Amino acid sequence: MRGNHLTNLEEYADAYGWELPDAQTTIYRVDDEGQIGADGDLYAVPSSLSMTGLFWNKDLGAKIGLTEAPKSMEELEDAMAKAKDAGILPMMLPGKDGGASFIYQALMVNAGGADAVQSWIVQNDGASFDTDAAKTAAETLQSWAEAGYLPSDVNAVDASTALGRFTAGEGLFFPSGNWNVASVSEAMGDAAGFTSYPGTTESDPATAALNAGSAFGIPANAKNKNAAAAFLDYLTTEEARQIVIDNSGYAPAGDGELPTSGDALVTEMLTVYGDLMSDGATTDFINNATAGIQSSTLIPNFQLLLDGSLDAAEFPGIVQSAYEEELGK
Repeated sequence: MRGNHLTNLEEYADAYGWELPDAQTTIYRVDDEGQIGADGDLYAVPSSLSMTGLFWNKDLGAKIGLTEAPKSMEELEDAMAKAKDAGILPMMLPGKDGGASFIYQALMVNAGGADAVQSWIVQNDGASFDTDAAKTAAETLQSWAEAGYLPSDVNAVDASTALGRFTAGEGLFFPSGNWNVASVSEAMGDAAGFTSYPGTTESDPATAALNAGSAFGIPANAKNKNAAAAFLDYLTTEEARQIVIDNSGYAPAGDGELPTSGDALVTEMLTVYGDLMSDGATTDFINNATAGIQSSTLIPNFQLLLDGSLDAAEFPGIVQSAYEEELGK
């Protein structure tokens, strides 16, 4: 690994028989050329996983005949149109601090595939954000704003405010992530639902952005590497996975049978997570592609996109230019 600061974990992975899905480890693998990706050796193990998803208000859904989570983007847009007609805000969205990126990323994966998006995030040579898929996603998101599906003050709404307004009953849908499961469950109880972002059609895979809640490696100069590796192994055990579920809204690392929960919303989240691990389309977060892309480029240009100041066709090129400038390409 670049800098040689971390211990290669491949020998420990073989010795302990770690079964870690690629979706959980891609960004913690590095090849001999310093390229991050699934083909490289393992240098860190996640303790839990943060995962994007779509919260929805079942009570508001009942008012428009929505009794289960949308299974396609067509169903999602149909539900939002019905909500708008019924005087219900279709989607709570925080535009002030980057919350638009979660649903945008799902739209982009649907339009162009997860592999292309992940390749850009991990900075593969030749990968680009300036694609037809990114343009399509921008056009869709902007059209939702123009249709009145988002808060009228979307660019003044931060993540905390959006969470509070959604749990108070404002908004049929709320694109966010499992880090808010505990807060939503406490505030809304059985009225809250959680689902993955649906594919374009019901037959297309559901999508999510996925990354470690925290990840642990072993310093290259550590004196007790074997003891540290034993702790990493513990993170993959049933006991540790259950601790994650009992004490957070995050998903458990490792493979095997999922832990259980007495909380209905946590159980829904675990079902979504299990389905994504088996046949979903996951990537890391586009916000993590470079150190500065979120604050310098994504947030301000999403705001311009949402208020109509920016032509949707220009959005992908602006992001790609900032990305290349930051990486010195």
